[in-house]
This record gives sequence, structure tokens and C-alpha cells, in this order.
Amino acid sequence: MDPRRLALALLVSLALASGATYVIYSRLRKQAATTAPAVTKKIVGAQHNLEAGIPLKDEDLTLIDWPVALVPVTSFPKKDELINRALINPVVEKMPILQTDLAAQGSGIALSAKIPEGWRAVSVPSNEVVGVAGFLFPHSRVDVLATWTDPQTKVSTTMTVLQDVEVLATGQVAQPDAQGKPQTVTVVTLLLSPENSERLTLVRTNSSMQFVLRSGADKATPPVNAVTWKQISSAVEVKAPAAAPKRKKPQPKVQAAAAPPAPAVYAIEVIRGEKRSVETIQEQQTPK
Repeated sequence: MDPRRLALALLVSLALASGATYVIYSRLRKQAATTAPAVTKKIVGAQHNLEAGIPLKDEDLTLIDWPVALVPVTSFPKKDELINRALINPVVEKMPILQTDLAAQGSGIALSAKIPEGWRAVSVPSNEVVGVAGFLFPHSRVDVLATWTDPQTKVSTTMTVLQDVEVLATGQVAQPDAQGKPQTVTVVTLLLSPENSERLTLVRTNSSMQFVLRSGADKATPPVNAVTWKQISSAVEVKAPAAAPKRKKPQPKVQAAAAPPAPAVYAIEVIRGEKRSVETIQEQQTPK
């Protein structure tokens, strides 16, 4: 092969490769120049994982970069605005702390910080049975049933007195277990209106209570009628089987008197000269 042709081919290939590289680089540089850098803004976030109910301190807070287009309206630009404010919701590390995560100013700390304005926290005794076998956690939704016996009529009655009530705390725990393990508690704290707080106190004093766990998505509160023991017992009453008919004692058979035998009849042939005839004679029966 001619060496001059080989050298020419190499030079042409090198020139083409260089040209293509220059064109691609120029386009990438132009695109990078036209693309504006991401614009961020400093907002207050959690320095580490924060539990609900604690008052915030300076070491719990940090400034994080957040895209300007995505900055929440209820975020805070300065840490000073959050010092000594109590959290009502847990916040994960490096996440913004929002106004909705904080208790109102002057509402206190711990459980009191989680009580909305105009509501009350009422604690009632519980046990393993009343507490739905240990599966009652903070933020669960329950109905409250009351059972009492009328002192005059002695009739037992059960009635749903409260529906769709939020559990604030079980025992001294205000946050549910992450693994959902059942726990036995002696006190359950409910979030109630002032009117329902009075109703629950009256129920505690005059009856026994039972918590009924319901789905958190179920917000229906249909009217529920009271149930008495008489209604339940009549609904499940089992009728006694019909008594078997009594057998009549067999009566002794009375034999009918035998009919007297029929009298015997005799035929007698009578010959008078040349005439013959047959005459019948019936035997006469003598009475017995």
C-alpha cells in the first residue's frame, strides 16, 4: 500500500474527529451558559429528629437551603422565631419546620401543646380489655360505650355515648410505637370538647365504659340506639321443643257375647201312597 495514501487517510480522520469534538464541546458550553443555577433560600429546619411535645432550643434548629419555588408559605427564615415554641408534630432531620408543626404561643409544653384551642384533654382509667387488648395508641380513633343498670327497673342497658374520639396519649406515651407493638396501659387520655368532657365524666361516675377501636378513615357518626339485656335475650331466645303427645293406656278388650247357634233344620221325606213330599222341621232350642 502507498505510504502517502495511508498518511493522507490518517490526517483526514484526525481532522474529522477534531471537528466533531469541537462542535459537541461548543454546544455543551453554550447550553451550560444559558442554564441558570438553582436559586435557593435559607429556611429553618430540624438539626436532628425531633419528637412532638418538646420545646425547641437553638441546638435543635439549623438553616437549610430550599428551592425558592418550593419554599412553604408557613416556613420560618430565622431560628429566633422558634426558640421555646413547642412541637405538636414530630419533624425529621433536615426537614423544614412549619407553622402547622408548632403549638400556639403560650400553650405550654408536652401534652398541653397538642390540645387545640377550645378543646380539653380528659384522662380515664383503662385496662387490657377496655384498651382493646393493648392495640390502643396515640392518634387512634375510638367510640365510647357505657353500660349501666337502672336501680328501679333493674334493666341493664348499653349505649354509645361518644363517637370518633381521638386518643391523645396512652399512659405517658404521646406518640405511637413505630413497630405497632401492643402495650398495656392504665390510663387513656382523650381529646374532647367541653360538652363531651362533661358527658364522659358523668358516664365514668355512673357506669362502666368500653372503648371500641374504629378505622381512622371512618368519620361517620350515625345515630345509635341503646340496647337492653331484654332485647338481646328475646332475640336469642330458643323455644322449647313441643311436648310429645301422651300415650293413652291400652283399654282391655271386652269380648262380645257369643251369638247363640242357629237352630238345626231337618228335612223329612213323607210318602203318602204314590205321592212323595219333603217337609222341614226346625229344632226347638231350650233357653239356658
